[in-house]
Amino acid sequence: MRGLSLRGLSPKGTVPIIKKGNVPITERGFVLIAVVLALMLAATIAMLLTTEGAVEAERTGRNTQALEADYLARAALQHAIWQNDSNACAGDFNVPSTSLGAHSYAATMTGGGTTTAYNLSADQDAWIRDDNPNNNNGGDASLHIKDSQVEQPLYRFDLSSLPAGAQINSASASFYVKAEHPQGHVTVHRITAAWDEGTVTWDSISSTIDPAVLATISAQPDKDVWVRVNLTAQVQAWVNGEPNNGIALASSAPGIHAEYVSREGASNQHPRLEVVVGSGPASPVNIQATGTLDNGVTRTLSRPIMPAYQPPGIAALQLGTNPGAGGDTYLNDGPQAGNNYSTNGFIYASGKVSQDHGLLRFALSSIPAGAAVHSATLELSLESIGSENAGTAFVHRVMSPWIEAEASWNDRQTGTPWGLPGGDYDAAPGASALIDDDETGPVEWDVTQLVAGWVAGDYANNGFLLTADASINRAQFHSGNSTDPAKSPKLTVTYACQCGSACLAPQGSGTIVMVVND
Repeated sequence: MRGLSLRGLSPKGTVPIIKKGNVPITERGFVLIAVVLALMLAATIAMLLTTEGAVEAERTGRNTQALEADYLARAALQHAIWQNDSNACAGDFNVPSTSLGAHSYAATMTGGGTTTAYNLSADQDAWIRDDNPNNNNGGDASLHIKDSQVEQPLYRFDLSSLPAGAQINSASASFYVKAEHPQGHVTVHRITAAWDEGTVTWDSISSTIDPAVLATISAQPDKDVWVRVNLTAQVQAWVNGEPNNGIALASSAPGIHAEYVSREGASNQHPRLEVVVGSGPASPVNIQATGTLDNGVTRTLSRPIMPAYQPPGIAALQLGTNPGAGGDTYLNDGPQAGNNYSTNGFIYASGKVSQDHGLLRFALSSIPAGAAVHSATLELSLESIGSENAGTAFVHRVMSPWIEAEASWNDRQTGTPWGLPGGDYDAAPGASALIDDDETGPVEWDVTQLVAGWVAGDYANNGFLLTADASINRAQFHSGNSTDPAKSPKLTVTYACQCGSACLAPQGSGTIVMVVND
């Protein structure tokens, strides 16, 4: 081997004699040879290990680069999915090459069909009020909305540029909030009779506003913002031949006043309707995402069947506000376990001394069966907790149907007992929340998975059952019979329908024709 000297060995390879005193010692020579050979072997092994290490290091480097490129491709895919969700069914798009340090990623989406976008202005708008039933407010620069003293904005959009019978991939109306927005949801309703902004009044039009909710605008904490609402199904109906008499807005928050900029207001704040007309299947789409390292190494990921969704819709459901909203009661294991408490202003959850189970069900008929549920939040207003303690309250899925006015600890309806006293429910909680007597007011549970299962038809909607851990002695929540309606139980669901689908909620009776994708 190079670099290894064998000095100390004779030319013939004999071992030099080394003396210790007068005694020649030869064994030490053999020891030296062994040491040298061991050194040679060690050096050879070291060289081999170094060579193998270099090969392995190269292999590891390649694997690391592949992993880095994979991470970039995954980032591109997430970017494309976000863009797809924000695309409002506008068809094919590209995620341009985006730098991440010295590296980059890009993505493309195909298969959304051919699309044409329209930005339509309101050709009529006004507002009406019930305490001035003969007044016309069609020329105002802002449109008022209120609940306690009813004030309602009216809008109609000119759809003449849309082809008759066209496929509406999506349609969203946007309104600019000039003054404080109601701290509650605003509902959208169809107007069933013709009107003109120059003559319309409360008396002439209010009776023709359909009470059925077309869509909901979520509460906004700020003013000087745009609010958006999905009207795809209604615009599809209009282009299919239903008379276009426009929409009216209504506030669900008593005593709060708000204003929207009208078409007579600032030009950059006019109400508008954004419509995407499509041709061919609008969903699903194909996404291809690529990550590229600075040295040219790439990784590509594909999602060949990716749903494309319209802008989300909101279903704001609250017990006690209308007869069809649902119902609630509570179950108690005390001496009167056969009693029904459906008329009580509160529901209870206890786990410390006696047992109380809250029982709630919300009607989900306003949510289209084919919709994807993005989020669902159950909100109850906590009034107090006995013994002023704190703990955890759980929400469970109820397994058996029940009747609000008949359910008790023993029976789910008169003469029909629960499988187990206290209610038939999934023992595994669907959601939980910490509650504390020092922090009364709204308490929220994320019930997205439960509601998604109901909407998808995976299981029947028998509602929620509320329990509490052993530290909670009678947590008291406002029911649908609360003397303060604003504190009644609420369920807010955000959902989205696929592009190209009218995604209509079932209405009325008989056969319902729905435009859906295969």
